[in-house]
Amino acid sequence: MRQPARDILSHSFGAALLAGIAVLACSPSKTKQPVETTKESGKSVSPSGVSADRRGTTLIRVVNALPDKKHIDIAADTRVLFSNVGYQDVTDFQELRDNVTRFTVRRNGRDSVLAENREVVGDGARYTLVALPEAKGGILLRVLRDELVTDPAKTKLRVINAAAGMDNVDVLMKGEKDPLFSNVDSGIEAGYKEVTPATTTLVFKAQSGRPLEVENVKLEPGRAYTIVLTGALGHKVDAVRFDDRLVRSGTQVSMRP
Repeated sequence: MRQPARDILSHSFGAALLAGIAVLACSPSKTKQPVETTKESGKSVSPSGVSADRRGTTLIRVVNALPDKKHIDIAADTRVLFSNVGYQDVTDFQELRDNVTRFTVRRNGRDSVLAENREVVGDGARYTLVALPEAKGGILLRVLRDELVTDPAKTKLRVINAAAGMDNVDVLMKGEKDPLFSNVDSGIEAGYKEVTPATTTLVFKAQSGRPLEVENVKLEPGRAYTIVLTGALGHKVDAVRFDDRLVRSGTQVSMRP
């Protein structure tokens, strides 16, 4: 007898869920320190992974990389987590209790869903949700797991290409021959890479069009940097920057609610 399609789908999702939970259970211990995030709008501090894990929560933030420049809401199942997120905004972290969640993108104040992503997330872990344009004119919602630098002498960098139509992007430090990242297509996260601390100019070279140069990029030890390319090929392309670092013992911080 042929198994009903809905049963097959249910079985497939259940298997994926169990696999996701197994991976999360085997992941490294969460850091004990709070995390300070620096972005264009200022600094904020979020709870440690250990404290969030004890409360059974996941830490979530959002980047709006939709070049139509309209504000969006992000909901987790039926609850709006982030409201009125503007173009190129990077929100503060919020805590989410559910481990299996249907994230949705909506226009600010509206109910219709523009994009969705059903994900398994882990207690105490950190995730960045990126709303970005799809090649065929639609909208994607990527759910990306964040990393931190636990060795204060090291630096990490990741690049997220959210610029529509800007494919095969190489990322280089100006003056260097070998790229840090190669062939990063639109909609792709290049992952984290350890880099040498420096103040440098980063060059983003696509298959076509003029390279984008971002000057005076400070890559300091102990920080994990994220650069999100926004805009579209043939139009203005920008680089949204933010970084995360562990708050060391003895540092006075003000925790945002």
